[in-house]
Amino acid sequence: MTKPTKRQRVPRNSDSLPSRSVEVTVTGLSFYVTPSTMQRMARECPLPVYLERDPDNPHDENAIKVYLNAEPWVDFHIGFVARQTASVIAPKMDDGTFNPESAWLMYVHPGKTEAGVIVKLPAKKP
Repeated sequence: MTKPTKRQRVPRNSDSLPSRSVEVTVTGLSFYVTPSTMQRMARECPLPVYLERDPDNPHDENAIKVYLNAEPWVDFHIGFVARQTASVIAPKMDDGTFNPESAWLMYVHPGKTEAGVIVKLPAKKP
């Protein structure tokens, strides 16, 4: 079995299978995004994003980075999946069983410096 790559890009569109979705909270926006950019992101939602494991993160071995993937913010790191959720998802990313079809930034709360992402997953095989 090959180890998945560190960066797992989430494709924008895939209609091949019925899917299911998971909502995750993104935290730490104030460390990466200016208040004016947060406000602009909030106005322009939904925006495509992708997830990237950060196993070498000194604060959390299960860290998952969230990146915007739309102009003008391509490959722009905006924050991390909330720690409790990342502790469940990260091992599945590492073993290749968490393979999103797409992910979308659905809302941004500039005052709380958090955001919400919907992650679209393939339907479970019967």
